[in-house]
Amino acid sequence: MVKIKTKILLMSVLVMLFLMSSAYAATNKLIIDDVDVKVGSRTSNNLNEGDTIREEAKPGDNLEVKVTMKNNYTSSDNMRIEDISVRATVEGIDDGDDLEEESSTFSLSSGSTKKVTLKFKVPLEVDESTYDILIEADGSDRNGTSQDAQMTIRLDVNKQTHDIKITKLDVAPSEVACSRKNIKLNIGILNIGTEDEETVNLGMSNSDLGIDIKDKVIDLLAEANSEESKFSKTYTFSVPNSVEAETYPIDLSVLYNDDRKKTDGTVQLTVSDCPTATTES
Repeated sequence: MVKIKTKILLMSVLVMLFLMSSAYAATNKLIIDDVDVKVGSRTSNNLNEGDTIREEAKPGDNLEVKVTMKNNYTSSDNMRIEDISVRATVEGIDDGDDLEEESSTFSLSSGSTKKVTLKFKVPLEVDESTYDILIEADGSDRNGTSQDAQMTIRLDVNKQTHDIKITKLDVAPSEVACSRKNIKLNIGILNIGTEDEETVNLGMSNSDLGIDIKDKVIDLLAEANSEESKFSKTYTFSVPNSVEAETYPIDLSVLYNDDRKKTDGTVQLTVSDCPTATTES
């Protein structure tokens, strides 16, 4: 007898859930009609609930989530959905924090669609993993009935074994004239690969300016969001007075993985003539 009552109760719950689901589907007319995601320069089209984006992301990649929303009321319903906003959340990708972007609000007439694009940048300091992207939309129709939709897709982040990024490269001041001493060259690098770099060789040079600076970094770890994965330093140099007025490139080379891999950067320094003082006769 107890087993029969339990079965009846279970069936009642299932029927109730089905009816609630059917009622929701009948009243909810704001739908996600299509999702495309661009990672870097390549796009994965027509993604569905639970899909993994076909293109893997790398640290620093640009990410565009393109969501097409549809008002699924028919023309005979003549029901406009208003104050629609679309949000996309990349969950836990930024050192455990989310990245979130939201569209401006818009309205859709019966049967019409609109595509919105939400833009992100994958953090340079990110763990290799799979991250959920939650897409949510909400609005309300003219009857005041709330309309909402959501969908989850997945993003794989993959990193190169050996990869160092230049995060800072500037010179201060960027232009010199009469005062040509104590010019500061500021650099910053970051290990965004999956392997520690035991030795990183730095070289900064410009033969016209007489710059030939070399330095060595020991143990640059492959650990996202760790100070041990970063290196920054300010180097000081002077420009000889004999250097002619012109804009000069200062080259930075970063050698790693036993000097088998190289990252380059360039910053410009403008040298101007020093105006000579004149006296009135």
